[in-house]
Parts: sequence; C-alpha cells; structure tokens
Amino acid sequence: MYHLEFSYSPHVPPGSRKKTSIPAIITRTKVTGYNRQRYLTESLLDLDQQLRDVGSQLFVCEGNPVDIFSTLHKEIGLTHLSFEQDCEAIWNKRDNAVRKLCSELGVTVIERISHTLWDPFEVIEANGDQPPTTYEMFVQVIKVLGDPPKPSPNPDWENVLFGNISDEVAQKIKLFPHVPSVEEQGYTRIGECPVYIGGEKVALAHLQERLIVEENAFRDGYILPNQVNPDLLGPPMSMSAALRFGCLSVRKFYWDMQETYQKINRGEPPASHSLTAQLIWREFFYCMSANNPKEGWIHHVCRTVVSCFLTRGDLWISWVDGLKVFYKYLIDADWSVAAGNWMWISSSAFERQLDCSVCVCPVEYGRRIEPTGDYIRQYVPELANFPQEFIFEPWKASLAIQKEHNCIIGQDYPERIVNHTEASKSNSKIMKSIRKRLKKPPRHCSPSDSEEIKQYLRLPQSCFHNFSNLLG
Repeated sequence: MYHLEFSYSPHVPPGSRKKTSIPAIITRTKVTGYNRQRYLTESLLDLDQQLRDVGSQLFVCEGNPVDIFSTLHKEIGLTHLSFEQDCEAIWNKRDNAVRKLCSELGVTVIERISHTLWDPFEVIEANGDQPPTTYEMFVQVIKVLGDPPKPSPNPDWENVLFGNISDEVAQKIKLFPHVPSVEEQGYTRIGECPVYIGGEKVALAHLQERLIVEENAFRDGYILPNQVNPDLLGPPMSMSAALRFGCLSVRKFYWDMQETYQKINRGEPPASHSLTAQLIWREFFYCMSANNPKEGWIHHVCRTVVSCFLTRGDLWISWVDGLKVFYKYLIDADWSVAAGNWMWISSSAFERQLDCSVCVCPVEYGRRIEPTGDYIRQYVPELANFPQEFIFEPWKASLAIQKEHNCIIGQDYPERIVNHTEASKSNSKIMKSIRKRLKKPPRHCSPSDSEEIKQYLRLPQSCFHNFSNLLG
C-alpha cells in the first residue's frame, strides 16, 4: 500500500499545486490460495469504500512498483511516497528497488512503522545489535524500550485535496476501473469456505466481540481464554488475519486489551506481558526475521500438533514444505510468524529443549484438547459415525465395527501412515546423532524454561498435570 503526493493533476486548476491520492499497487503475493486472496480483496474493497465516502477512491494497479512510479513521476509529477515499513527480509528486494528509484528521481520517501508494536531494528540495537535469542530476553529488551506507542487517531480528511489520474495515464499504469474481484485476479474457488470476512469495519466489530470474551475472563480471574479453554468447534476468535492484512492496528488491539484489564482490575496494570503473550510472540518472530531470510484457517493449538507431526515428531518432512502449505492456504499467513513457528516446533531453530525424545503425541493431544471427537467428525466426515472409543484411533476398530459404521480403513479412509511411537523414537535417535557429529554446535535459540514451552504449545491449564502424557 502506497500513499502518493503529486505536484499537479491535469483535472485540477493550476493554482492548486498539492494533490493527494492513495493507490494500492497489487503485484500478487508470492504464494496464496483462494481464501487468502479473497480476504485481501475484501479488505481492499472496504478501504475503497471508506475513501469513496470522503471523496476519493482506492487506485489499484497491477505491475512492478518501480515501473508504475517511474510512469507517475513522468506523467503527473510524483513528489512524495509514503508507506508502511515492512521489516521482513523476504520483501527487501521489492522495497529497496522502490527506495533506489525515489532517490534517483528526487522523490521524498516517508516510511512509518505500524505493523508491529515496536520497531524491530530498535529492539536489535537495544540488544547490542543482535536479535534477542530467547523470548525471555526479548521481553527484557522491550521492557527497557518502554510501552509501545498508542494507536494514531482516525485520519482527518477535511484539509486533504484528492487528485485524479487521467484515462491516458491510467492505461499506462494498468489501473483497474475498480478493485478487481478474486476471479479477475486469476483465482478459482475449489470448494473453499470462508471463515473470516476482510476489512477494517468487520475487524473492529470482531475486536469488540473478542474484548467481551476477554473481559469476562478477567472477571473470572484468568487470562488468555482462547488458549485456556479452546473451543475448536466455535466461531474463530483470533484476530491474526486482521492483523496480518492491516485491517486492525496491532497497537489498538494491544492497548484495548490493556485498558479492558485495567477497567476490571480498578486501574491495576497486568503484572507481566502474559496478557498479550500472543502479540509478544508475534513481535519476537518479527524481530528475529528482520533482514534475516529463513528460506484458510486452523486453530493455533492444532497448528502445533500438525507441525510437530510433519517434522521431527513423525514424518521427518522439512519445515519448509509445511511452511509453504500454511503460507498458501492460511488467510492469516505471515512470513515471519509462520516461519518462526515452524522452525520452533520442528527444532530447526529457536529452541533446544524439544529436540530430544519429547514431542507432541497427536492422539493424546487431540483427546486432551477436544475430547468429544466432534472436531474430527466435522472435518473428517468419513469418520463421523465412528464410536467415541475409536474416533482418535480408527485403525484399532475391528473390521465388523468398521462395516457397521460405513467406513473401512484402507478403503474409505486411509491406513495410518506412520506408527507414532516407533517414528518418534527413530527420529529422536537421528537428531541426537546429528548433534553428536557437530564438533561446534551452531548458536541455537531456546525457550527460557518448561513453563514457556507450555505457554507456547497453548495447552489449557487443565492439561498441565498431564503434560508428560501429551508428549512422547
């Protein structure tokens, strides 16, 4: 998203020198599926409507930003370019090319930090020019930096004079007549069902619903209700998709949570960052990914077991392959956060306590998190009629039971592809042998303690006493 200022506009009297328009340049995301692109498109439509309400519109172009800005500078006198800083190294090539062009053309570039609570580069600088290597260390650094800025007020459009783009220039920069639909962008729906609706208006309404849930939890004396009592079958309460696409300010979310807590607790601030732990983990991963390439929707507690199962726990598949799938299909897919989570769980980086024989057992984890089995029945209809005792381990049902419930294992539903007990032990031996072969182990990030592992795995409090049973 870019905000542009022009020195003149062909449709405005010569005496009015400064014109402003707010186009979005779409070059497609690197990897995306239908639902994710649908969410982004809905977000752009919402922004377009808000701009039309104040007398402008969202200008949507397709192409290389460097080519588009070169044309705009030549045709209408581009003088200023402002945009939100993207600290992720994956986008450096794109943004550096734009910065270089603006420097050559004498266009003033204004970058603002708003996608994160703190500036990742300030965090790194405050830590001796090195990214904090543990979550606990990261928390200590941000305590030194102080509270994150509060969200900016709503924009005042009263003194803004919007410019126009002529039909001739519009043709040169491939300006769409409207925000293109998902289908017009070349995406085809193949059975996907929407979970979230994109846009700031919906995100703000969802935030109010989320704050009510948090407020009730504060009254009952606990925090993080979405993790303590995860409802896999209920409507999703996560704000991650809205945060990912800028529909919701992360600073607004942070401070609204703080203010809600203080309202219930008579002005007392929370004792630690545990209240906003998920946001702080997000910040941690952004900080670790700053200038550091690391080459739909599922509830977060399920993402944990999926990533462990695919990597070191059972299948021994590279975390990179898992990241590609998540990045394509999850509507809240975020390069820094997704890569960080996959590397953390797979023991490729960020931790060393989980890279032993301890890993998530998918069967026991499922039983503890959603013991009714209704989550499986909803998403695996082949097993919908299976009795409770076999819903988590259908391969243990006798052939007679399988026939009775219209699901033959190996025919209507595949055989299990791996024996978890055997695979996890074998994988553990491989990992230990790799460590032994390393004469000088590389610098390796790790969790601060076992409590941090429990928090990261997002286990309900009721599961803590059975922590060892869930891991194995």
